[in-house]
Amino acid sequence: MAVSWLCMCVLLSASLSAYAMPDEDLDNAVGLIESVDLSDEGVQNAALYACQNTSCTVLEAERQVIAGFYYYLSVMTSGSGQSAGQMKCNFEVYDRPWEESMSLEKSECTPQ
Repeated sequence: MAVSWLCMCVLLSASLSAYAMPDEDLDNAVGLIESVDLSDEGVQNAALYACQNTSCTVLEAERQVIAGFYYYLSVMTSGSGQSAGQMKCNFEVYDRPWEESMSLEKSECTPQ
């Protein structure tokens, strides 16, 4: 009986503390999309992966913490050969660092 009462108190305390979190802690909550510094290592790795054989400059970056990291990138690319010219692209890259795995989930590019 005492163990179940203790478990109930712990669960109640945890659920109440979620409502009492300061606003700055909400910025780091799982699932929220937040702006990320363009020089962030994860952003740069995601951009290299998405751009592959073209040079690109990251214009904007956001990150969502899920089971890994989901990066939303806006980049300007400079192609070569048949793909010469500048393109503005929006990429969504899913990174699972513990698996050393990245995947390009979405890619939309328009000529500039």
